[in-house]
Amino acid sequence: REISICPDFQNRGVWTFLSAFRQRINISFPASLYALVGFLCFVKLVPGILVAQTIVEGEVSGVWTRDGNPYVVREGAFVPEGQLLEIREGVDIIFENYLSINGSIEAVGSEDDSISCSVSENWNERLPRYFTFRGENAEIGYFNYVAFESSSYMITSDNRTTNLRLEIYNCTFSGETALSSRSSEYVYIENCHFAGNGDIVNSQIVRVNATQ
Repeated sequence: REISICPDFQNRGVWTFLSAFRQRINISFPASLYALVGFLCFVKLVPGILVAQTIVEGEVSGVWTRDGNPYVVREGAFVPEGQLLEIREGVDIIFENYLSINGSIEAVGSEDDSISCSVSENWNERLPRYFTFRGENAEIGYFNYVAFESSSYMITSDNRTTNLRLEIYNCTFSGETALSSRSSEYVYIENCHFAGNGDIVNSQIVRVNATQ
């Protein structure tokens, strides 16, 4: 016998569909079948609810808040020229690949609720890194109360970022190299803690007030 499925199934839901289906083929479903369907729906939907996340790909700008936690940065994510990405206190960022900054970024946490940066187990490059500034149009990198955890490079810039102004306050760096800069942009670091880091490379440091 040919069976036609209720056309508005997607809007009416699983239970309505089962009732319509039962009436069309004139059989009764046992209560155990309804329980099984309910359990399968629970298994399918609840993990997505409990492990909500924001996937970061392509062009990025605007404001990140804790409501989107965690933010998972994937390959190809970048802040375009002339654009600003603001990261607010309490934001957790997991890096599967680095975030390229062709414009500006302001990451401002607080003493009681810092911003957290960590490397995903799915990192797909040889040397993990977090924020990479690129090109002469990269303008501002402002970091305050950010915790950088266990990465080979925390903040890097290429040799074309001659107009970049980089300011870092009250941050903690735990990993290999806190800052790797290949150009002579303005860099200011104050009241930061470094653990297990290499040297800051090729930068004109205006002021450093840090503990190690």
